[in-house]
Amino acid sequence: MTTRSKSDWPRIRTRVQRGKTYWSIDCGMIDGKRVIYTRSSEKEAKPEAERLRRRHAKVGNDALRLNEDHLRDATRAIELSDGTRTLLECAEFMLLHGAGESGSITVRELYHQYFEDRIASHRAHKTMIDIRHRLGHFAEEHADVKANKITTRDLQTWLNQLGGGPTTKKNARTHFSGLFNFALNRQ
Repeated sequence: MTTRSKSDWPRIRTRVQRGKTYWSIDCGMIDGKRVIYTRSSEKEAKPEAERLRRRHAKVGNDALRLNEDHLRDATRAIELSDGTRTLLECAEFMLLHGAGESGSITVRELYHQYFEDRIASHRAHKTMIDIRHRLGHFAEEHADVKANKITTRDLQTWLNQLGGGPTTKKNARTHFSGLFNFALNRQ
């Protein structure tokens, strides 16, 4: 078995697909999914791999879940809060107090709007079944609760009662994130 040094991570490989050459930056498995970035040249791939290496050394796997839009949003949110609150505190406040229309609708209404939006976005049939299964049960149990009153503690309690392994809970969290980001973005 060959041991790799940390400087070998992530792995850069040349790939050819349909006659076109590109470079993949393979970060390995993160939360059960393979994370791969692609660049059109080796000149672009090497600095990107180094940037990922530095970011990973500072923050770990969590850093790899964030895309550039997330990072820009996080930077702007920190600027807006003048550093007096964490992003988590800001998100929990928004979920608790809401703003605009999303603060006044029930979980059931929010779920139905989100589900319809996902259909209109032409999500895969399997994805829609997963959304219905994971979020549908939650929406039924919290049907008449105002969406802005749901806290991360409520979600965690529900996930703990759900049972299942880490992947099941991660998938449910992903759908919750989509649901509440939808609520925030439609204001």
